[in-house]
Amino acid sequence: MSDSHFPGELDARRSRLLRTTLSGGGLAGAVFLATALGIGMAGDREAMQALESTLPTIRFLCSAAIGAAATVMALMLTLLGLSQDFDSDIAPDYYRRIQYITTMCVVCLVGGVGLLIVLTIPLGETDALSAWYDVFYYVILVAASALGGLLVAITLTLRIAVNTLVSAVHPEASSSMIQSGDE
Repeated sequence: MSDSHFPGELDARRSRLLRTTLSGGGLAGAVFLATALGIGMAGDREAMQALESTLPTIRFLCSAAIGAAATVMALMLTLLGLSQDFDSDIAPDYYRRIQYITTMCVVCLVGGVGLLIVLTIPLGETDALSAWYDVFYYVILVAASALGGLLVAITLTLRIAVNTLVSAVHPEASSSMIQSGDE
């Protein structure tokens, strides 16, 4: 399948699935951000203290996101290999869903690495940046919330892909993964 078919025309069902997963990820990211912003701050000094206290957790989130995204991409390759073993024709939508999952994983991996690199900047070592502590704090919170939301979206999309695969191999179920003979 060439890249010209990605993302391709979306029918109503695929569009709904994509909207559901992205909405779930967006909602999760918004909840993460609202919770973090609910703490509030008064000035640059408080921002630096808040930033220093959240850095270990955000570093862990970045590392976990990088590991999860890399693992899911490797498992997508395994899934493609298993899909080739089916006797039936597999619908193009199924492969497109794997492309969506992989694309979200790449964004998650790059975002996690990027945020981790930004977190290596020694903010507390210079007074020249003290006026920017609150900006750094909020930017890092938004990025971490987006990364968490993206992980939720990947998980929701994986759930749909796994359910489709299980329906395809279950003897009493029908699946959108398998093309009927008239398509």
